[in-house]
Amino acid sequence: MCKILFISIFLAISLKLFAGDVYTPDPTADEFRKRALEAFFSGEIIQFFTEESIRNSNIKVISLRPPENKDVCHIHSSKSILGFDATKTFEGLCGERMTNVIANDFVEVSSPQNGDLVAYYNPRLGERSLTHTGIYRGDGLVESKWGGVKAIFLHPIFYSLTVWGDQVKYYRIK
Repeated sequence: MCKILFISIFLAISLKLFAGDVYTPDPTADEFRKRALEAFFSGEIIQFFTEESIRNSNIKVISLRPPENKDVCHIHSSKSILGFDATKTFEGLCGERMTNVIANDFVEVSSPQNGDLVAYYNPRLGERSLTHTGIYRGDGLVESKWGGVKAIFLHPIFYSLTVWGDQVKYYRIK
């Protein structure tokens, strides 16, 4: 009985500490995540998304960016939601700067709406656990920029790179 009570309290505290969504294993998403990681590191992610869009209507290459566009996910999200690159306001690595932007300009919400920030976390990375950001576009879909790749993608929330982690939180402008 004490063991069940302890587990219940532990789960309640854990859920309170992390109010976002946590990835639930799904064979289709697992396969996508594995292949996406390979395509990303081999430089073939745009081709991969184009091929995947034929199989899954929720996966799209939204737009291609010119080669001089150096935006990464945090800059793209910040510019799209706030209207400017708020990461330039802070010093440090990109993820650290975006953590400060979130603390300064956003409030966490439990149910995302179109245009909200989606932040991916990988707790195995410790205090630098913010790994990726995107923009919620409704119906469980995220618009995001994957590193220096010259494209913007639309994809289901956890059809993402495994290295970004299995947890997301949602934020709205203050």
